[in-house]
Order: sequence, then structure tokens, then C-alpha cells
Amino acid sequence: MGDRIAAVDARVRAQYGLDLASTWPRLWLLLSPAIREEVTRATEAWSRSGALAGWGLLYAAIGPWWWPCVLVGIAVFLIGWHAGRQAISELSVLVEAAVDVFGTELASALGVETPSGRLDAGSGRKITALLRKGS
Repeated sequence: MGDRIAAVDARVRAQYGLDLASTWPRLWLLLSPAIREEVTRATEAWSRSGALAGWGLLYAAIGPWWWPCVLVGIAVFLIGWHAGRQAISELSVLVEAAVDVFGTELASALGVETPSGRLDAGSGRKITALLRKGS
């Protein structure tokens, strides 16, 4: 699951020169309520799947005292893990799409010129430098 998010970060950095960690909070401010809702929904689904997997581990931990809990725990954990993979896949697609669609708007909001009218690596590096504030 971490690879999915890391891949989005790598693609955004390669395509646009943007550091996603410093860019995302600012980009979030520009997203429409409908898009924010979609991203929030995917984030919440990922959180729920983590909680479900955690419960599965807790059920399995009771196994030494009552063996059926091991089976239930494994099943619950696997369901949570599968749901987490689906949720993180959706979340990574939404984050990358938000950068693709609203990157130029972010550049404009920050006063960074986009010579071609679209976000490019040069403009993205300027945004990254601006948002990192020299660090």
C-alpha cells in the first residue's frame, strides 16, 4: 500500500517537479467541495480498513485462550487488508488526478508562471522551492 502512494509521489515529482508532501496541503485548499468529499471518502475508507485489520489482530491474539478466535481474526484481518488495498488504490488515483487537474491553478494562486499554460517541471520546481521556504 505504501508503494502506491510512493509511486504517486514519484510520478508527480518526475512529471511536474513537485514535492507532493509540501504541495498537497496547498492544493487541498483549491479543490472543490465535491472533489474534497471524494478524497475524504477514500481516506476514511482506508482508515476504516486499518481499524478492521487491527481488530483482526486483536481477535487472533485471543486465540491461545479460545482457538476459534484465530480463524475469525485471520478472516477479519484479511478483509481489512483487502479493503485497505482497494481504498489506497482509489486514494492514490484521486491525489494524482487532483495534481493533474489543479496544478496549474496552484501555480497561478502562488504567482508562479506556467509558460505553456500548463504545469511543467520547471514551474513545479519553482513551486516546490517556494513552498519549502528554502529548506
